[in-house]
Amino acid sequence: MDHKIWYDSKELFAMRLIDTLVIAAMKPPVGKQYEMSPRFMRHFNTLFIDHFEDATISAIFSRLVLWHLDTKGFSKEFDPCIEQVVSSTLQIHKFATTNLLPTPDRTHYLFNLRDFSRVILGVLLSTPESMEDLKAMKRLWVHEAIRVYYDRLVDDVDRALLFNKIVTITQDYMKEDFSKLFQALQKDSNHQVGEEDIRALNFCDFLDPSEDEKFYKENTDMTALRETVSTYLVEYNKTSRKPMELVLFNFAVEHLCRINRILKQPQSHAILIGVGGSGRQSLTRLASYISSYNFYMVEMTNLYTFKVRIINFEYFYGKHRHVIHMSRNNKHIVLVNNNKKPTSMLFINIPLHFF
Repeated sequence: MDHKIWYDSKELFAMRLIDTLVIAAMKPPVGKQYEMSPRFMRHFNTLFIDHFEDATISAIFSRLVLWHLDTKGFSKEFDPCIEQVVSSTLQIHKFATTNLLPTPDRTHYLFNLRDFSRVILGVLLSTPESMEDLKAMKRLWVHEAIRVYYDRLVDDVDRALLFNKIVTITQDYMKEDFSKLFQALQKDSNHQVGEEDIRALNFCDFLDPSEDEKFYKENTDMTALRETVSTYLVEYNKTSRKPMELVLFNFAVEHLCRINRILKQPQSHAILIGVGGSGRQSLTRLASYISSYNFYMVEMTNLYTFKVRIINFEYFYGKHRHVIHMSRNNKHIVLVNNNKKPTSMLFINIPLHFF
């Protein structure tokens, strides 16, 4: 930068820089890991963006929740949930970023404001038709917090730690006894709702296939949900060239609801982690069919390259031109990459839902 020359590392020739403005970004330095030399840094005007204060985060997301309640026509009964939902999400987010830190065997334990916003976006899927009272909205918040934070965890101790924190936050900030809030999951009046019980809590929009307008509703009846999914599977097999013979046990139905929830949110991506034959592709196909999305399998090859961190679409457009045409016509598409080993780690360096 001192001499206005940039060397090409492959062809080994000098390129002179003319009228070039360099804008760079980096993480906060941690020890010697991200330290930059003063000789390099002297060329830049440095701006440091600090973490948002709690009051700033609360103000931003409180306005989003308030806007949602007003535009959807919720009654004033739901106004207290604005502060409760945002403050509860803030507490669970601060707990996750402080106590659930990444380790060599848990490198995906990375939580940021995207995860905070996903919980809020999940709550924004609510409608007056699907929320009969304020407690229903609180149950929805618990569901979304579990989907975003709990589903990412791979250790039983971590899961128990986070679940107990959600129970505590529900009592302290939602002002509700956790077991009483989920009476439908209680086996008897003295039963304390635990991790295994909460697995039966699902929110989805496909409980009634006959409905013209789909609402994000609560469901705790796994038998009814499994029968509904079985109906969709039969319909799919009648119209598909590749029928699927699936055994829809509860665990598979739970994963199907998770995928369906991700498809409902804007600009959402997911990485499904599991052994071969566990049903990742099949459940994604079925979830796409239920959501009326076009399913398309993308096979990454060496011809898929990154150039300045942007996908080179030249080969993709030539091979999958009809997919590009569907996206331009505002049709929903599910693109699935089933490669065991991506050609570049940059392909998965995007905001993801983990489970």
